[in-house]
Amino acid sequence: MGWKEKITGFFESKKPSTEKDEPFKPTDIQNEPTETIQKTVQPTDPQNLTAQENPSQKLPYTEEQAAEYARQAAELVKKHTAIPYLEFELTDSHPSIYESKVGGLPYLPGEPPMDHKGNPMRLLAQINCEDLKALEDYPHTGILQFWLTTEWEWNDTKLIYYAQIDHTLLEDDIVQKLNAAEWEHMDSFPVTGEHGLDFSLKTGSMGRDDTRLMALFCQYYTELSGDYISCPEDAGDGEFGETVYDVWERFSDNCDRYGNAVGGYPSITQLVDYISYGQDMSIDLTSPVLLFQLDSDMHSRNVMWGDLGIGHFLIEREDLLHLNFSNAWFYWDCS
Repeated sequence: MGWKEKITGFFESKKPSTEKDEPFKPTDIQNEPTETIQKTVQPTDPQNLTAQENPSQKLPYTEEQAAEYARQAAELVKKHTAIPYLEFELTDSHPSIYESKVGGLPYLPGEPPMDHKGNPMRLLAQINCEDLKALEDYPHTGILQFWLTTEWEWNDTKLIYYAQIDHTLLEDDIVQKLNAAEWEHMDSFPVTGEHGLDFSLKTGSMGRDDTRLMALFCQYYTELSGDYISCPEDAGDGEFGETVYDVWERFSDNCDRYGNAVGGYPSITQLVDYISYGQDMSIDLTSPVLLFQLDSDMHSRNVMWGDLGIGHFLIEREDLLHLNFSNAWFYWDCS
């Protein structure tokens, strides 16, 4: 099963890229970037290939070479989609209203947000943005909160960003506000209790259920071999398809993005198309951005999205840079 909530723009066509930077081209293997990921990867157009590279006139190559091209393509995908992210574990600490947490008592200078039925939402998580200083494009001050309706299937969400923090707030006052709220469907909320967050900086590549992963693999394979493919089974006009697909399958099976995270790439249990094309048909690797991902915990059962699902909030990179969280969207699914 799967469910998608559209706050805005989730199913709309992606806007053409306005990036002016020179995109990375997979043929530039000797000069590939080593520190930061480039903004786009150019696709191969068979009409623009040389006669020697054109699939209709390509040089013959062996099945062994096809396997090697596939392995090299997989390594290039892994390397050039690698970006930093913050992994976090839930702890048994009792964070204050000013600290990062999942569930529990929020920083709340006003009233809790309401869902579309007029019922108060509950805090899913909040991040003290000082914890995000390792991530370049994210806010480094203030508090970012993720609110969720208590009604199953969680059709309403709300993101609130407090740029300034009022340290005069009292926890007792917030408790009184929340005690006055009329909560419904409490047993269906995905989080039980209150948990601190222990962050650690990691580097991760694109996940296997992101459709850009195969598109990039085929792009690199095409550039390496001169054999234009749109899926692994196309290799060698199908003659080497099983061999190339086997390499692809073993590679992609190790590209899961499960777990709790801020930044990086989302884990999608059910396939979602995140391919965004610019005017030059390049593949955008920088958007959408993962704001927050919370995975089910099958051991403690403190977090449970349906049947061991996973929930995440995403945002377009330009909106994140401008701290515009109104266009962010929420998605959860389970197998």
